[in-house]
Amino acid sequence: MYLRTFESFKLARGSITPVRTPLVGFRGHIVHPEGMVTLTVTVGRHPRCRTIPVNFVIVKADSPYNLLLGRPTLNALRAVYSTYHLSFKFPTPAGVAEVSSDVYAARECYLATLQAASPSTSEVRAERRSNILLIDSIDPRRAEKAPRLETGDEVEEFPLDPTKPD
Repeated sequence: MYLRTFESFKLARGSITPVRTPLVGFRGHIVHPEGMVTLTVTVGRHPRCRTIPVNFVIVKADSPYNLLLGRPTLNALRAVYSTYHLSFKFPTPAGVAEVSSDVYAARECYLATLQAASPSTSEVRAERRSNILLIDSIDPRRAEKAPRLETGDEVEEFPLDPTKPD
């Protein structure tokens, strides 16, 4: 979640839990989070909706998006998503719910992101903002530039706690 979105909710800064782990951006730059907040989120429309707690990492960065929903949230919803259709479906007690994005707003945000990455057009900003961006993969052209592990490189292992999938 971007800091401006958090501030627009008028939530107390005291609700932010400190986070010491930096994030690596899509272009390889490091972002130090402001912290994390857990919010109760209702996805869908009554009666086909689900309410779940979602952990949002708050970052101070400029973006045409308001927030990003990651795999832990989609997994908690048991969502099946289609990036082609800009939508996802998930089960609810009242039947299957579907959430769709505004294709035009998504396109504007995507173009604004590309323009912000270009040094010559960094002042251009989208006027409309999309509420949700689903991310499933990284642009392979950018992934080629990322350093790759080689045989003999040091790797640190982190044990996973199955009771805390996030």
